[in-house]
Formats: sequence, structure tokens, C-alpha cells
Amino acid sequence: MTRTIYNRLMFNPYSNYDLAIETDSFPDQFKEIYGDSVAIMFSQATYSNPWNKYRSQMMFWDYIMVSTDKILNNWRKGKYVRLPEKEPTMEEHFGMKKFGQ
Repeated sequence: MTRTIYNRLMFNPYSNYDLAIETDSFPDQFKEIYGDSVAIMFSQATYSNPWNKYRSQMMFWDYIMVSTDKILNNWRKGKYVRLPEKEPTMEEHFGMKKFGQ
């Protein structure tokens, strides 16, 4: 089981480059890419042994709708930060500020 720490909404889905969260143009850029809301669906692969009678499959959850205004309000409050510690295999990753940062 693995866990990903970065927020995919902080990357441009067309170029996969990170969005400039430190600039004042971030809200306009974010709205241009994502519009009024974003639909997020989580999925999890299940793996079974070759001799098991059940095949491997994907489990999907319902879509979660998130308003881009809510994301931008959190950005204005300073809740998003580019995390300084990163693995050498990752280009960038983003997260939420910890209490007291």
C-alpha cells in the first residue's frame, strides 16, 4: 500500500507542470484550467492470487464535487504551501500547512 502526499489540483493537467501558487495570477490560472468546480473520483486496485476464483479488479467511489472558489479561499488564507522536503524522484509536491507553520 502506498500513499501520495501531493495535491494533483496544484498541477496543470495538460502539461503536468506545477501551478505558480506564489504568484497573484494563480486564481485566474486555476479558474481557467478547472472552471467553477472539480469532480474527483477515488479508485483502488485490488489484486488477487492467480489461483483465486476472484479476478483482480478496480473499486471506484462516487464523484466528489469541489468548488474552485473554496480552493481559492483556502489559498487566500495561506493554507497551501510548496513543501521543502521532497523525494529525489519527485519534481514538486504540495500540501497543507501544518498547525504553527
